[in-house]
Amino acid sequence: MTSKRPSLREAKEFLSVPTEVRLSRLRAETQRCREQLSAADVDPDSELGHKLMAKLQATGGTLCLAQTREGHPCRMLGDGKGGRCKFHGGKSTGPRTVEGLIRSASNQANWHRNRLGMPLVGVPGVDTGGGESRQK
Repeated sequence: MTSKRPSLREAKEFLSVPTEVRLSRLRAETQRCREQLSAADVDPDSELGHKLMAKLQATGGTLCLAQTREGHPCRMLGDGKGGRCKFHGGKSTGPRTVEGLIRSASNQANWHRNRLGMPLVGVPGVDTGGGESRQK
């Protein structure tokens, strides 16, 4: 992995900040990353901890920390949408329109009827998303 060489302006800005301030910012960033790793049940001094620490420091992001099926917190980087990864992005907002609400209710009723072996019902004038095109 190659790092981008800073521009002259970026180098001047970096050097204009006193060393003590740079060190305190670095310590704060390291502490933030260590807290994230502790929340994810990862030892910061382990090999996995070093890899995750490098990712966190390079991106400035956070870990997802959603509860996984295995029972431990998710260790992927959050994508900025609530801090969750692409697999734990949040719940659906549900139907937004009246037609969507009708379609959702019809699909739910048909799901239950299908499980019980009953004939499916349709709502006149509303395409429920299934139908003849899917049945073979």
